[in-house]
Amino acid sequence: ISDYSKLNKLITKNKDWALILKDPITPNAVRREGVDLFLADNPKLNPISKRFLEMLRDTRSVPLLPSLFDTFKVLADVFFQKVPITLVFNKEVPEGAIARLIKTVNAELPAGSKPEYAIKVDSSLLSGFRVLIGDQV
Repeated sequence: ISDYSKLNKLITKNKDWALILKDPITPNAVRREGVDLFLADNPKLNPISKRFLEMLRDTRSVPLLPSLFDTFKVLADVFFQKVPITLVFNKEVPEGAIARLIKTVNAELPAGSKPEYAIKVDSSLLSGFRVLIGDQV
């Protein structure tokens, strides 16, 4: 999501990027250079995000970014309405510790998320806890 936010901010707030994406006569070499500069400026991008941008660049599909972001936002909004979160501890934990952990996890969720917490104890854990976010198939 943070990769999405960085790139979306760039293409919506930066006038040069907006022109590069919207102007049909912009040479592909210019679009390619723009993607390469973004990748160079963001070396910690998720490998999937990086490969996705490289694919768009290599297939001359960079102008599709705004519509792809619109679609992604719709899907993300639907997905993040309810977020099942399971906290699994190796033993019983005081309520205060659980409350602090929930506060920390909530701070990392996108705005508007509605987390649904389940608390479990799994004595097979040697120590500590696990945080499972989302559904598991």
